[in-house]
Amino acid sequence: MSYVSLRLKNVLNRNITSDLRALEILHKCYSWIPGPDQIRPDSLTIEKKMQSMERINNEWASVDSYILHTIFEKPLFLRSDGLKDVSMQDRDVFDMIVFRPNDFPYDVGRDGNHFVLWFGVKQRTHSDLEIDSELRTYLDSLIGSNRYLYGWYENPNMTVPEYYHVQVFWYQIA
Repeated sequence: MSYVSLRLKNVLNRNITSDLRALEILHKCYSWIPGPDQIRPDSLTIEKKMQSMERINNEWASVDSYILHTIFEKPLFLRSDGLKDVSMQDRDVFDMIVFRPNDFPYDVGRDGNHFVLWFGVKQRTHSDLEIDSELRTYLDSLIGSNRYLYGWYENPNMTVPEYYHVQVFWYQIA
Protein backbone atom coordinates (compact mmCIF):
# COMPACT_ATOMS: atom_id res chain seq x y z
CA MET A 1 0.00 0.00 0.00
CA SER A 2 1.43 3.36 -0.99
CA TYR A 3 2.03 6.28 1.34
CA VAL A 4 -0.81 8.20 -0.36
CA SER A 5 -3.20 5.25 0.12
CA LEU A 6 -2.28 5.01 3.80
CA ARG A 7 -2.83 8.73 4.29
CA LEU A 8 -6.16 8.59 2.41
CA LYS A 9 -7.33 5.69 4.56
CA ASN A 10 -6.81 7.88 7.61
CA VAL A 11 -9.32 10.44 6.30
CA LEU A 12 -12.20 7.96 6.36
CA ASN A 13 -14.76 7.48 9.13
CA ARG A 14 -14.67 11.18 9.95
CA ASN A 15 -15.31 14.64 8.59
CA ILE A 16 -13.89 15.06 5.09
CA THR A 17 -13.34 18.35 3.36
CA SER A 18 -15.84 19.73 0.86
CA ASP A 19 -12.97 21.22 -1.15
CA LEU A 20 -13.52 20.10 -4.75
CA ARG A 21 -9.86 19.26 -5.45
CA ALA A 22 -9.64 17.11 -2.33
CA LEU A 23 -12.94 15.41 -3.15
CA GLU A 24 -11.61 14.52 -6.59
CA ILE A 25 -8.57 12.82 -5.03
CA LEU A 26 -10.79 10.91 -2.60
CA HIS A 27 -13.18 9.94 -5.40
CA LYS A 28 -10.35 8.45 -7.44
CA CYS A 29 -9.53 6.15 -4.52
CA TYR A 30 -13.06 5.59 -3.24
CA SER A 31 -15.74 5.72 -5.94
CA TRP A 32 -18.49 6.04 -3.31
CA ILE A 33 -17.17 9.45 -2.24
CA PRO A 34 -18.39 11.95 -4.83
CA GLY A 35 -15.96 14.11 -6.73
CA PRO A 36 -16.78 17.49 -8.30
CA ASP A 37 -18.62 15.88 -11.23
CA GLN A 38 -20.72 13.63 -8.99
CA ILE A 39 -22.02 16.39 -6.70
CA ARG A 40 -23.46 18.30 -9.66
CA PRO A 41 -27.06 17.13 -10.11
CA ASP A 42 -28.06 15.68 -13.46
CA SER A 43 -31.03 17.12 -15.34
CA LEU A 44 -33.46 14.56 -13.88
CA THR A 45 -32.41 15.37 -10.31
CA ILE A 46 -32.66 19.12 -11.01
CA GLU A 47 -36.18 18.64 -12.37
CA LYS A 48 -37.18 16.44 -9.41
CA LYS A 49 -35.83 19.03 -6.96
CA MET A 50 -37.59 21.90 -8.72
CA GLN A 51 -40.89 20.00 -8.71
CA SER A 52 -40.45 19.16 -5.05
CA MET A 53 -39.73 22.79 -4.11
CA GLU A 54 -42.74 23.95 -6.13
CA ARG A 55 -44.96 21.40 -4.37
CA ILE A 56 -43.62 22.45 -0.96
CA ASN A 57 -44.18 26.14 -1.73
CA ASN A 58 -47.73 25.44 -2.96
CA GLU A 59 -48.82 22.97 -0.27
CA TRP A 60 -46.96 23.95 2.89
CA ALA A 61 -47.02 27.00 5.15
CA SER A 62 -43.20 27.01 5.07
CA VAL A 63 -40.15 24.90 4.27
CA ASP A 64 -39.65 24.72 8.03
CA SER A 65 -43.05 23.01 8.48
CA TYR A 66 -42.27 20.59 5.65
CA ILE A 67 -38.93 19.61 7.25
CA LEU A 68 -40.51 19.24 10.68
CA HIS A 69 -43.06 16.82 9.24
CA THR A 70 -41.00 14.85 6.70
CA ILE A 71 -37.64 14.69 8.49
CA PHE A 72 -38.55 14.92 12.18
CA GLU A 73 -41.96 13.19 11.74
CA LYS A 74 -43.97 15.87 13.52
CA PRO A 75 -47.75 15.71 12.92
CA LEU A 76 -49.24 18.09 10.40
CA PHE A 77 -52.56 19.88 10.30
CA LEU A 78 -54.41 21.71 7.54
CA ARG A 79 -54.80 25.41 8.08
CA SER A 80 -57.98 27.22 7.07
CA ASP A 81 -56.21 28.40 3.89
CA GLY A 82 -55.55 24.76 2.95
CA LEU A 83 -51.80 24.83 3.62
CA LYS A 84 -50.11 22.07 5.60
CA ASP A 85 -48.44 23.19 8.80
CA VAL A 86 -46.99 21.92 12.09
CA SER A 87 -48.44 23.29 15.32
CA MET A 88 -46.36 25.49 17.61
CA GLN A 89 -46.33 22.85 20.38
CA ASP A 90 -44.87 20.27 17.95
CA ARG A 91 -41.95 22.42 16.78
CA ASP A 92 -39.52 21.51 19.54
CA VAL A 93 -36.97 19.22 17.91
CA PHE A 94 -33.88 20.61 19.68
CA ASP A 95 -32.69 17.21 20.93
CA MET A 96 -33.62 15.24 17.80
CA ILE A 97 -31.14 13.74 15.32
CA VAL A 98 -32.29 11.87 12.21
CA PHE A 99 -30.21 9.78 9.78
CA ARG A 100 -31.91 9.08 6.46
CA PRO A 101 -31.23 8.73 2.73
CA ASN A 102 -30.80 11.98 0.82
CA ASP A 103 -33.91 12.72 -1.25
CA PHE A 104 -31.66 14.11 -4.01
CA PRO A 105 -28.57 11.91 -3.80
CA TYR A 106 -25.26 12.61 -5.45
CA ASP A 107 -23.89 10.01 -7.86
CA VAL A 108 -22.04 7.73 -5.46
CA GLY A 109 -22.10 4.65 -7.71
CA ARG A 110 -24.01 1.45 -7.13
CA ASP A 111 -21.98 0.54 -4.03
CA GLY A 112 -22.19 3.91 -2.34
CA ASN A 113 -24.88 5.46 -0.18
CA HIS A 114 -25.70 9.13 0.29
CA PHE A 115 -27.52 9.93 3.52
CA VAL A 116 -28.09 13.09 5.54
CA LEU A 117 -27.65 13.46 9.29
CA TRP A 118 -30.20 16.09 10.38
CA PHE A 119 -30.08 17.97 13.67
CA GLY A 120 -33.04 19.74 15.28
CA VAL A 121 -31.13 23.02 15.45
CA LYS A 122 -30.32 25.79 12.98
CA GLN A 123 -26.67 26.24 13.94
CA ARG A 124 -24.09 23.54 14.53
CA THR A 125 -23.95 22.44 18.18
CA HIS A 126 -22.06 19.12 17.87
CA SER A 127 -18.31 18.60 17.55
CA ASP A 128 -16.80 16.43 14.83
CA LEU A 129 -16.31 13.65 17.41
CA GLU A 130 -19.96 13.84 18.48
CA ILE A 131 -21.12 13.70 14.85
CA ASP A 132 -18.84 10.69 14.25
CA SER A 133 -20.30 8.99 17.33
CA GLU A 134 -23.86 9.59 16.08
CA LEU A 135 -22.96 8.21 12.64
CA ARG A 136 -21.30 5.12 14.07
CA THR A 137 -24.38 4.46 16.23
CA TYR A 138 -26.71 4.73 13.24
CA LEU A 139 -24.48 2.72 10.89
CA ASP A 140 -23.85 0.02 13.53
CA SER A 141 -27.60 -0.44 13.95
CA LEU A 142 -28.21 -0.31 10.19
CA ILE A 143 -25.55 -2.74 8.94
CA GLY A 144 -23.47 -3.97 11.86
CA SER A 145 -20.43 -2.87 13.78
CA ASN A 146 -17.30 -2.11 11.77
CA ARG A 147 -18.89 -3.18 8.48
CA TYR A 148 -18.66 0.23 6.81
CA LEU A 149 -16.52 3.13 5.76
CA TYR A 150 -17.88 6.66 5.72
CA GLY A 151 -17.06 10.30 5.20
CA TRP A 152 -19.17 13.36 5.92
CA TYR A 153 -19.07 17.07 5.37
CA GLU A 154 -21.11 20.18 5.90
CA ASN A 155 -22.37 21.37 2.54
CA PRO A 156 -21.15 24.95 2.09
CA ASN A 157 -24.25 25.65 -0.07
CA MET A 158 -27.10 24.18 1.97
CA THR A 159 -30.42 24.09 0.12
CA VAL A 160 -32.24 23.83 3.46
CA PRO A 161 -30.49 26.09 6.00
CA GLU A 162 -33.44 25.93 8.41
CA TYR A 163 -31.90 22.89 10.16
CA TYR A 164 -28.26 21.96 10.51
CA HIS A 165 -27.36 18.84 8.57
CA VAL A 166 -24.34 17.08 7.08
CA GLN A 167 -23.94 15.05 3.91
CA VAL A 168 -22.85 11.47 4.67
CA PHE A 169 -21.35 9.07 2.15
CA TRP A 170 -20.92 5.48 3.21
CA TYR A 171 -19.96 2.09 1.87
CA GLN A 172 -20.80 -1.31 3.29
CA ILE A 173 -17.79 -3.61 3.64
CA ALA A 174 -18.58 -7.08 2.34
